[in-house]
Amino acid sequence: MIERLYEPKDSYLEPHGKTLAITLPWTLLRRPTNKRHIPYRPPGAAPNQEFFSMSRSLNKVMLIGNVGNDPEIRATSSGTRVGKVSLATNRSWTNQSGEKVEKTEWHRLTFFGRLVDIVEQYVKKGDRLYVEGRIEYSQTEGDNGPKYWTEIVITEMVMLGSSGGGGSDFGGTSGGDIRSRHVSPAPESDDDLPF
Repeated sequence: MIERLYEPKDSYLEPHGKTLAITLPWTLLRRPTNKRHIPYRPPGAAPNQEFFSMSRSLNKVMLIGNVGNDPEIRATSSGTRVGKVSLATNRSWTNQSGEKVEKTEWHRLTFFGRLVDIVEQYVKKGDRLYVEGRIEYSQTEGDNGPKYWTEIVITEMVMLGSSGGGGSDFGGTSGGDIRSRHVSPAPESDDDLPF
């Protein structure tokens, strides 16, 4: 049994003074009167298609930037190969005095599985990459107390080209064209990280 909290409207946007008030269909606001979970199904969805709102979390990062160093490849004590590079992303804005300001952010990328081989063979300093992954926060104990850092564990990578126009010949065309290749990694193992 579902209790209606709001009656459906023909339009989701209604004039309200100088602004628009957003009204939602009752299906977005419904509340089960018993303890059983009732999935949300938007209007027009197939009867067997279910949508769950706020039932999962998401940890996803997407970056496009330039590689700041040649890849560092290491092996853990269990033999798992791990690749690391730094990626620079830039953003610019105009400050209050009208001057253009630019800031570079550096991201520490970590690769596992097949991506390590690809990064080792084809990625060089200055190359442009599109990467997807997840954020991981790590901590180790050192002589001066705990040390914290943030890493992006890469799950997808697209090579967009090199700064020199000829360094990354991975699956691309010849000449000055931008080269790209989509690569997904093999399953990873985090047995004894950090190293």
